[in-house]
Amino acid sequence: MAPNETDVEQQAVAIQAGEPTGEAELSDSALKSLTGGSSRFRIVRQFGRAGTITVGCLVSTFLVAMILAVPGVAVLGVPDDPNDMGLMIVSMIAFSVAALFVTNGFLRTTEATSLRDAGLPIKWSGGKKWVAGFAMGFLTLTVIAAFYLAAGVAGFRRLENTSPNFGIVALWVCFFAVQSMGEEAIFRGFLLRLWTRSVNFPVGLLSSSALFSLGHLGNPGAGGLALFHTLLAGMTLGLIFERTGSLWLAGGIHAGWNVAQPIFGLNMSGYPIRILSYEMDIRAGTLWTGGEYGLEASLPVTILTAGLTGWLVYRRGSASHSVTPVSSHRPDLAECKTASQTF
Repeated sequence: MAPNETDVEQQAVAIQAGEPTGEAELSDSALKSLTGGSSRFRIVRQFGRAGTITVGCLVSTFLVAMILAVPGVAVLGVPDDPNDMGLMIVSMIAFSVAALFVTNGFLRTTEATSLRDAGLPIKWSGGKKWVAGFAMGFLTLTVIAAFYLAAGVAGFRRLENTSPNFGIVALWVCFFAVQSMGEEAIFRGFLLRLWTRSVNFPVGLLSSSALFSLGHLGNPGAGGLALFHTLLAGMTLGLIFERTGSLWLAGGIHAGWNVAQPIFGLNMSGYPIRILSYEMDIRAGTLWTGGEYGLEASLPVTILTAGLTGWLVYRRGSASHSVTPVSSHRPDLAECKTASQTF
């Protein structure tokens, strides 16, 4: 005789409470009820743990960044314009350096590992991957700029009272190298790993990319299309990191893309950085130019990034692979390694 629903619930509750049930073994219905509840509880616990660690990591990073920014603000003074270029440079460097140190600390605390094991080993091969990534990011933006020029909707305009200074260019390259690597360390090197291991790779990719996008919410000219493109860019970098296991490569791509925009005289994520004696003038509507935010908020670049993201997702689905920096190397987290391969 099959047990009714009330009997099943009572049996499952008694077992969870450690009370005898009077049965030699669990009925199938009670077993499903028990394991189902346990599974739901485990998922809630995993989300709660990952969310708590995420908040702790981000808050710690911002606190350390504020402390690191104090000397720079003391020298420059507090500007009247919140988008002041000097304040932007100080805050970005402070955040990136803080992100590297805090991320490394959280990796040691939560996973007994470090950034070296999370895709950032101090080796010559890492430098080569960074250079390769830089070239990829720079070339991608160059192709996009060439498209606008070839379409006849853009041209270059010389800036007054400026002259090429390659020393300044080198300093900006170093700045973007640090800035990009700090962001990659926290969003891909830690948060993507954390959510992938706690839940699965799709959740890890979406959550880390969403936080990466929200980090640009306060940038000048940031709107819906800009944030959506940044989300897609985060997903692209996350997929590349998951496939290659190299933060050097992801950081290089990020830096090359960021450097190319001021080289061509374009706004970078809302900031009008000009490091040469000219700027690109795009004679088209906001959907084509991205407005104040720059090409990252334009429809053509968003469509291109969406296509690249979709292609990487397709490639991931058609190939079976596992990369140690994203998958787990710890036995107690091994189940997340399998889950991360199901998109």
